[in-house]
Amino acid sequence: MTSSGTDPRDPAAGGRPPAWPFGEVRAQEGAPPAGRAGGAAGEDRDASPARRSPAPEPEPAAGRPERRTPPVWLLVLGALVLVGAVVGGVLLLGDRGGDPAVAPEPETVTLPLPTPTVEPVARAAGTAFSDALPSTVLAYALSELAEDPAGLQAGAVEAYRLAYTDGAASVVLLAAQWETPEEASAAYAVAVEAQTAAAAQAGAGDGAEEGSEDEVSTDTEEGAVTTTDGAEAGRYTIVPRGDGTATLTWWNGTAVLQLDGPTDDVRDLFAAFPL
Repeated sequence: MTSSGTDPRDPAAGGRPPAWPFGEVRAQEGAPPAGRAGGAAGEDRDASPARRSPAPEPEPAAGRPERRTPPVWLLVLGALVLVGAVVGGVLLLGDRGGDPAVAPEPETVTLPLPTPTVEPVARAAGTAFSDALPSTVLAYALSELAEDPAGLQAGAVEAYRLAYTDGAASVVLLAAQWETPEEASAAYAVAVEAQTAAAAQAGAGDGAEEGSEDEVSTDTEEGAVTTTDGAEAGRYTIVPRGDGTATLTWWNGTAVLQLDGPTDDVRDLFAAFPL
């Protein structure tokens, strides 16, 4: 059956196309426009973690205690104990196997030798023996020089008497040169015997009480005179007296010498004397 009117479904006739079989699809209120759905989803995925709800922490399993971190002070204390144990062990092992401590050698301090405060007297040139007799010894300086008649009469080739002073005290030196060492040794023995007898006589008539605090030792001392290389070249004897003075006699090769004066000074001069 043919209709004379215009078919509303014909687009050529100016009508609207037929709708979807279920009718025209209309957008729901509040729904996002098509094409933005993916964008909205992306925005939800990129949302800040602060806007997300934190995941709940898992509860510990039943029957198993929760692990706890020890406090910091306990860790520090444990480290100190460990270090102390290591240091103590090292020291203990070192004491067992180490060499014993070596004590430092004592240091030798050499004081300068004393020098005279007075000028020695002028002297003329003489023989080799007389020129070898010094003008100064330690703090003492020559004050007199002359021949010794007693030594020449005893048979010495040369004999001299010399006086030395330090400005306060004085010592006397008798020096004689003999022909041979044997003659010098014999002259030395005679001089020592005479000095020992004189000291004994002086001590007997001294009158000092034995055992008093002022008592001075009068024990005779004897020893060897040696050269620089240690060889024995003669002998010496010191005879102290109760008044603090002494006579020290020695022979060295062909020379016989005798010092008389304060005991301590006589010892020092003998040690420093060049002959």
